[in-house]
Amino acid sequence: MNWDGNKTNDYFIGLYERQNPERYFNKPRHEAFDNLHDIELALQDLYSTCAQNAWTKEELLTSLENIINSSTTNNKAKSAEKYLATKSEEAKKIKESVENDLFKI
Repeated sequence: MNWDGNKTNDYFIGLYERQNPERYFNKPRHEAFDNLHDIELALQDLYSTCAQNAWTKEELLTSLENIINSSTTNNKAKSAEKYLATKSEEAKKIKESVENDLFKI
């Protein structure tokens, strides 16, 4: 597969734009809403990083590996554990699909 950095960048920008963790700020305080907030926040942060590093396959894989091994959280997360688990799991899925040439945009 030939790598197209522009298409890959656009793909991750589209995924980023679908996430909206702020929609949960006006919801009642409840664990379910907090979890949804943290999931969308983690995915938004992940897709932002991917978009910034999508120009080459190697650059994307390196950034995904860094995310998987990172313990850095977002101070807006309600649960650092949920945030990190979501971000790491999704990064692993993306990395695996890129490595195995299953990544389709």
